[in-house]
Amino acid sequence: MNATSSRAYHREIESALEDSFLRRTLDKFAVEYRESRDRAFSEIDGPALISAIAAAKDAAAHEMDALYARFKAEAESRGAVVHLAKTASEACSIIERIAAENGVKHIVKSKSMTAEEIGLNAHLGKAGLDVCETDLGEWIVQLRHEGPSHMVMPAIHLSRSQVADEFEKATGEKQDHEDVQKLVKVARRELRPNSSQQKWAYPGQTSASRRRAPSPSSQTRATDG
Repeated sequence: MNATSSRAYHREIESALEDSFLRRTLDKFAVEYRESRDRAFSEIDGPALISAIAAAKDAAAHEMDALYARFKAEAESRGAVVHLAKTASEACSIIERIAAENGVKHIVKSKSMTAEEIGLNAHLGKAGLDVCETDLGEWIVQLRHEGPSHMVMPAIHLSRSQVADEFEKATGEKQDHEDVQKLVKVARRELRPNSSQQKWAYPGQTSASRRRAPSPSSQTRATDG
């Protein structure tokens, strides 16, 4: 980060800290998210699950090449094509090439933090491809030509009125600035045709397993074993 971008970054931080709406929203989210998570984990040993996942990730980190090779073999045996990119630029170029080879001009995309980190949408846009987000929050910030402000709640920094303003620009129709459910219905109406009519969908993925999924006939044996 150079001096100019560093100054701009700190100005953005100062502006955000002075935003009373943003402070109230994040304070509320911090409380409600924890309560929601506690409810979701009420019948699960959360700490044990977190420890098990962390241990699995730590173990996998020491054999990434071997695990990748095994996953690639399993995926390709089922007809998938697996690509390995060493850099963000290479990953974006691979996706651009696949789109070009298949005559794709319009892409629908689900939420993907990796795609955000590598700047995929911007790269594809420069290549002349139209990318439409299908996650509500991601679509809202896409309309504003912004990145997400939070990995779970991408548009948490925006008020209902700001969202309504963006929907008015996108649809050319007057929107209700107070009724959240009406705004959600507008988003569904606008996004549904994109989701059903486009040639290529780009999903996000949290993890990939190298293991074969058990067949229905062997599922009980696999579980017992």
